[in-house]
Amino acid sequence: MEGLRQTLEAMRMTMLDQTKTIAELTSQLSIARASKQMNRGKRFAPTTEQRDLLNNRSTDSRADEKDGFDGNPPFGSPPASSGEPKKKTVTKKSKKKSEGRKPPK
Repeated sequence: MEGLRQTLEAMRMTMLDQTKTIAELTSQLSIARASKQMNRGKRFAPTTEQRDLLNNRSTDSRADEKDGFDGNPPFGSPPASSGEPKKKTVTKKSKKKSEGRKPPK
């Protein structure tokens, strides 16, 4: 009977220790969840680099130039030295013998 009481007391002490550990872990978890909620704005906010890029309102003039390009160089620019279009050489197709003859009179 005495051994049973000692075993019961040891189990009770173990249960108390486990209850304390659970309480500590629960408080740590609630603190972690609270800090996660508090830092949500920082985690999903744009970085300073992104913010600077978005606030850069200067227009890209090169893109406008490309949009307005009609194939001719802009007025006042030097002519292209090697970029001139080459003329196509047209090869004459040979006609069939029957196509090139004049009809008989």
